Amino acid sequence: MTVLYIFLFILIIIILLLCIRVTVMLDYNEKFVMDIKWIFFKFRIFPKKKKIKEKTETENENKQKKETKTKTKTKKRSNPFLKFYENQGVSGVLELIKNTSAIISGMLKRTIKSVIINKLDLRIVISSGDAASTAIEYGKICSEVFPALGIICSNLKVKKQNVNIMPDFICSENKAQFNVVLSISPLRVINACVIMCVQFIFNVFLKFIIGSRNIKKI
Repeated sequence: MTVLYIFLFILIIIILLLCIRVTVMLDYNEKFVMDIKWIFFKFRIFPKKKKIKEKTETENENKQKKETKTKTKTKKRSNPFLKFYENQGVSGVLELIKNTSAIISGMLKRTIKSVIINKLDLRIVISSGDAASTAIEYGKICSEVFPALGIICSNLKVKKQNVNIMPDFICSENKAQFNVVLSISPLRVINACVIMCVQFIFNVFLKFIIGSRNIKKI
């Protein structure tokens, strides 16, 4: 019983940790910066520090030897995709493609629902040096940016947003900067991945294996 209690205690701790949302911070002001934060941990995803790794000649020789060994070991095998096509035809291939696309789209919908935009700041200054061209460009950018933001806000939860697009008739250079802070639930993402794997096994993988088997001809 003690082992069971310990297992349940560890499982509860893992579930509670997975309930803590992962924060993704995106910032652009002449340079793009991306950070990920979870609990007390913070990681710089971009830009990464450049690390120079020196490769010795022995490592290259070992890689070449491994490649030659793998080439000699590989034998010609019958292609299961061709067998599946021969047994099921075009309709079977189209069914697998439809099932795969439906599974992937369902997984994406579940993961998108777990995303919350805590902060969305966007500032764009439009200036082309000429008043007429600046006004035309301002109208084009507004007609592209605001509908895109409308789609984002209608599909995702947005807590705070501040969008400022303005024309500048004095300068001759466009400027843009943004700061986005979003959070993702790891538990919901794992749940979506598990559902996707189960659906893929039963609706795609098993059908593909059964359909690619050799049909005995009497």
